[in-house]
Amino acid sequence: MTATGFTLIELLVVLSLVGIIAFVATPRFTATDLAQLDAVSRRLVADLTYARGLTLASGHGYACTTALTEGESPEASTQGYRVYRSDTGETATHPLTQAPWVIPFASDYPAVSFQTGFTLVFTASGSPDINQDLVLTTATATRTGAVTAAGLIELR
Repeated sequence: MTATGFTLIELLVVLSLVGIIAFVATPRFTATDLAQLDAVSRRLVADLTYARGLTLASGHGYACTTALTEGESPEASTQGYRVYRSDTGETATHPLTQAPWVIPFASDYPAVSFQTGFTLVFTASGSPDINQDLVLTTATATRTGAVTAAGLIELR
């Protein structure tokens, strides 16, 4: 009588190969989250710096908020931000795309969330109306920062 089946060595080789393939094929969620967080951090600093520059150049106050549409409460969204003129509430035009300056995270940065209720208004002198902390988070990391009284934007 002959026995059929697999030897222990064959089973170990197959299991080892499956383990290696699973390790290689698994996406690196942590690295992806960090990359998205870094990209949003750089973009936010650049946009706030530009909005401050618009304020200084035009004499009109510009602001940034998590309210993605006019009339929406800043507490309603943590998935993006909007730059607008603080005196009229009108959404500003993005300098590169010439579209409304609304940056939703859902399409490009789904892992990133903004702090709830963020609104930062630059006064005519380029300084923020109040000291405002910045907090961007993912499931695995957080970036915090602030806008100083002189209008400098720092994210760590």
